[in-house]
Amino acid sequence: MYIIDLVLLPENFEFMLALQLVASLFVLEVLCMLVGLTLSSLDALFPDLSIDADATHAIQPHLPSNLFSFLFFGKVPFIIIVLSVISTYGLSGILIQYIYFSLYATLLPRVIINIIATLVSLLLSHVGLQYIYKLLKSSEKEAVSLADLIGLSGKIIIGHATQTVSAQAKVKDQNGHTHYVMIRSDTPQVLRMGEHITLIQQTHNYFLATIQDNND
Repeated sequence: MYIIDLVLLPENFEFMLALQLVASLFVLEVLCMLVGLTLSSLDALFPDLSIDADATHAIQPHLPSNLFSFLFFGKVPFIIIVLSVISTYGLSGILIQYIYFSLYATLLPRVIINIIATLVSLLLSHVGLQYIYKLLKSSEKEAVSLADLIGLSGKIIIGHATQTVSAQAKVKDQNGHTHYVMIRSDTPQVLRMGEHITLIQQTHNYFLATIQDNND
């Protein structure tokens, strides 16, 4: 039996439904992004759960009593959790049925395969979400808000800045990351392309800057 024939059997209805839901959520997320929204805004519905993921270097073989903590609710975007759980449930169910059918020429009972697929899904999701959480946490440590750029020096790369005309400057933060920001002069002095400047204040759309002190 080909796998395409297998997935169409009634015993695999739940798994196909899960994969169809994943595809629908993906399309919905794309449509939301087109209008400036995101399904991740559903994160606000869940409490900020305390998870010591850094201390968890090995995946525990048992299912913790707190399922929300196990799946990193409040720590990883909601849509990622949902997609992870549903997709691994659907894929693992179909794959297990396919392997079992290849060995024994029959399918596992519906109740049994659903229990197995659910447990496999939770464990695989936990592993994947744990690494995603660590990546997100690492990115947060390195992230620099625009307000943190105040006081840093940079160089004007496009245009000349006056009190009414903006120019683009290149600034490096403390992590060595380059930021391209729009600046205007804080004084009547014109800041010309190629000059080194210092950011002194942030406004809604640009920074106010002055010519860099030669002593800096």
